[in-house]
This record gives sequence, C-alpha cells and structure tokens, in this order.
Amino acid sequence: MTPNLAATAGRSTLWSLRREWTNQVVRVHGVLCILGVKPSPSLLTMRPGSGSEPDRSCSQASAWGFTLTVSRPKSSRPAARLLVALTLVLGLCGGAAATGAPPAQATVSAGVSTSVSTRALTYTASKKGAPYQYGSAGPSRFDCSGLTKWAYARAGRTLPRTVAQQYAATIRVSRASARPGDLVFFMSGGRPYHVGVRGSAGHVWHCPKTGDHVKLSTIWTSAVAYGRVR
Repeated sequence: MTPNLAATAGRSTLWSLRREWTNQVVRVHGVLCILGVKPSPSLLTMRPGSGSEPDRSCSQASAWGFTLTVSRPKSSRPAARLLVALTLVLGLCGGAAATGAPPAQATVSAGVSTSVSTRALTYTASKKGAPYQYGSAGPSRFDCSGLTKWAYARAGRTLPRTVAQQYAATIRVSRASARPGDLVFFMSGGRPYHVGVRGSAGHVWHCPKTGDHVKLSTIWTSAVAYGRVR
C-alpha cells in the first residue's frame, strides 16, 4: 500500500471511531440529563483524536422521539444513577438494533379442543356401514372427504369439500402428537389422495371406495400425514 493510501485509510478509520464515540456520548449524556444527573464537562471532551467539544444540552433526548421534563431529585446517589443510565443506554442501543430485525414467526394455533375432535370421531363412527357414493357428503351416503366434512360439521366446525382442500386447511401434527379425531391423510408423491378420521392409535375411520362402506381399518401404510382441524 502506498503512503498516501495508508494515510487516507487511517484518517477514514479515525473519523469512523470519532463518529461512533460521539453517538455513544450523546446517548449517555441524554440519559443522564433525563435522570437529573449533571454529567461532568469532561464527558463530552473524552473523544479519540479530538480536543474539546461544545457542551450539549438535555434537548438531545428529543432526537430519540420524545421530550421529557424531569425535576432534579432531592437526594442524589450518583453511582447508582450512573449504573441505571448505562443500563438504559445499552437497552436503547439493543432496541435500535432490533428495530430492523424481522418479526418473530407467529405461533400456530393448536387447533380445536379435544372435546370437538372427540365429538367428530363419535359422529364418524355412528355412520359405520353407510355405503360409499362418489360426491356424497351424507347423511346416508359418503365419499371419503364427504364423511370427514359431515362429521366435523356436526361437531361445530366447517371443513372444505375435497381431500386436498382439507389437507391445506388443517394444521400438521406429528404421528406422536396425533389424537383421536384428527384427520389422517394418505399420501402419494407428496399429495393427499384419501382422508379419514383417526380412531385409536394405528386405526382410521374412513369410507374408501365404490362398493365399500364406512368402517374402522388399521392404517396400512406409513405414507400418511396427520391434520388437526383449526
């Protein structure tokens, strides 16, 4: 690096340090003023590579978006106040840094209560033996998603009509977290093609195909996903 470039880089670094130091001093000074503490004049002159700086009034607090008028406390404990002031400064700096951070992800709803899913399961089981009919949603004939829609409607919840729509409208839960009354989606290529209502562990109430009927079956594949109604 040539001497001129080195000198230029050095000056740039010094100016950056001076600006950062000034910002921190202004924050500390503003908080001290708000707390009623009169800072030492040397506070504003202790900057790297600089002589004295003009005094700054407590009006610097307005630059943070507020203006306060605080009377000086009758009793003074400078050490304790200074500690509080520094804590506030660190909190303000941390808050300013966090302002540009993305918001935390919203917590996902846990879905319906156990009582609702239990009622839906009870209504599903009450249709044991009802025949399959494509496009039917009860009360005497069903296809697979028609059965789940009908049962949850009786339990007080509205589900969309098709398997894919019900999959999109429910909350994914793990196999271990699934409970009786949750929906069981049978998957192929990452997409649901059949749905039923979970009974006891490893079992599903469903209405599978033409010529069949509503029945309780053992879940015959591991390619399933569980959904909890919202």
